[in-house]
This record gives sequence, structure tokens and C-alpha cells, in this order.
Amino acid sequence: MNSLKVGDRVKIISRKYVDSLPKKGKELKYHFTVCMRKYCGKIATIKMAKEDLYILDIDHGCYNWCYDMFEKERSGFLENE
Repeated sequence: MNSLKVGDRVKIISRKYVDSLPKKGKELKYHFTVCMRKYCGKIATIKMAKEDLYILDIDHGCYNWCYDMFEKERSGFLENE
């Protein structure tokens, strides 16, 4: 279980990582849309958190994001930076 909460800052996964995902695979828990790609590599603040769904400030709440769509420890979360 992850510990992300409202106010935490996260980095969205890279475009290189998204492009490496199988086209019909289940690498991510939820679908990463083509329109979400413009946010790859960018830092955002969590505005709403419910289980494994997050609303971010970066897209004005337009998309639902999940934990798998954020960079993990290897790059470091920016929680409460």
C-alpha cells in the first residue's frame, strides 16, 4: 500500500517508460491516455486522494492518476518537499 496523500508532490513517469509499455499489456493499473503524455516527467501536487486514484493540480483535475503513474524510489518521490 502506498502512503501518498493530499499535498504530496509527485513526479509523473517518463515518456520513455510509457513508450516502453506493451500496447495491450497491463503494466499500469489504469490506462495512461495519449493526452496524459504531455505531463510525463513533470512534477505535480496531489489535490485529492482516494484509495489508488489521485487528482493532480497539473491538469486542473481533468484526469484520474494512479500510484503506478508516478516515479518511485529510484528517482525519489517529492512528498512534502
